Amino acid sequence: MSLINVKSHIGPYIPNWIKYGKYYHDVLSGIYKYHALNNEEKKIYIQSRVLKKVCQAYDNTLFYNRLYKENNINPHSFKEAGDLKYLPIISKADIITNIDELIIEGFNKKKLLCANTGGSTGNPLPLYRSKHEMIHEFAYLDFHLSKLFGGYSWVNKKKLILRGNTYKGEVIKQLGCNLIVSSQLISEDNIEYVVEKITEFKPSLIHAYPSSLMKLIDLLFTNDLKLNIPYVLTSSEVITQQQINLASRVLNSKHLDLYGNSEHSVLALNYSGSYEFDMNYAYTEFNHGKIISTKLLNSPMPLIRYDCGDIYLETKVLINREDERKLLSIGGRITEYIYDLDNNKLPIVSLIYGQHYEFFDAVSDFSLVHNICGSLIVEYISSEVLSDSCILNAQIIVNEITNNKLSISFIKVDSMRIKTNGKKASLVSVYDYD
Repeated sequence: MSLINVKSHIGPYIPNWIKYGKYYHDVLSGIYKYHALNNEEKKIYIQSRVLKKVCQAYDNTLFYNRLYKENNINPHSFKEAGDLKYLPIISKADIITNIDELIIEGFNKKKLLCANTGGSTGNPLPLYRSKHEMIHEFAYLDFHLSKLFGGYSWVNKKKLILRGNTYKGEVIKQLGCNLIVSSQLISEDNIEYVVEKITEFKPSLIHAYPSSLMKLIDLLFTNDLKLNIPYVLTSSEVITQQQINLASRVLNSKHLDLYGNSEHSVLALNYSGSYEFDMNYAYTEFNHGKIISTKLLNSPMPLIRYDCGDIYLETKVLINREDERKLLSIGGRITEYIYDLDNNKLPIVSLIYGQHYEFFDAVSDFSLVHNICGSLIVEYISSEVLSDSCILNAQIIVNEITNNKLSISFIKVDSMRIKTNGKKASLVSVYDYD
């Protein structure tokens, strides 16, 4: 066995508290101390961190120094976190066009880790990160996983990783305490073999894209197979509460859905039916339907009042205080629209995710196909064809919202369409989005 193979098998067994040493311990300790504070103490602490982060960006980056001076703003005069409302909101385009000027002076770009992420528009977004920032990220994830597990674990749990991407063409492969399963390759032909291997492995946790998880659940249903996995962690895609409830029932598990983005500028957790934003990770604002975040991680590339690109509905806001933000649900990307017969834009977040359709409870997963103005097709996975009442319910709701200018129809499929990055194509359309 090569050295690389040895590392890939042994590496997953090494917990982060050993792998990252004192710095990791200090970060994790700080997270626990923050969550032990009362609400007023949290508000004061967050305010201090936010004002310090904004002033650091202003004093030590060319981009923010120029931007704020152009707008006649000096963040050193700010008294509270709410004063961030006076700062301009930045976008993905601002990052792409000012990448070097966003790095804090004193950091050597050549020694930083650079990752490129596509995002909804497909334009590559370069992100520079330090090792310390990544350790911050691991510490926050471990903290929230410890809440899911009911206590911090000093030993890595056996984990089933279910993603759209393949592992060298193999449907299932064990790497140390991780069992990798390709949702692209699982099928009616091999599902019994996959379930047998998962059962033998006895994972404590499954980490999956929601679409990959729903495909597994559908195959379990149709083949009358069972799995018991104590904990489920989903991330990277929008998941409905109905899907969370379904996964919990089928796998007899506790479920944690993690909302974040590739920029690591925001973090929210859904343990029990709503998304609570970790304000110690990022200062998050609900701004006229847009999620805006100020990154508080120890990062060489500060993101101040960054438009995350995701939408929420005002009716879904549960708590909106400086020390606590909570949403009932988070919608899709701001760029996701369909067009009615009059070529009017209709945001997916309000047309689909903001409604109470009966078909949500009857399907395990669905995608939207929009290739003609005034027409929307829902491709869905289910053990049975949708009932006439489910279809009629959807048609009535859509007709009321669009004044009969959009038709909706349904097609049962065997699997969801998958993008090149392995994620589900939640909206398939010939139209470009601004």
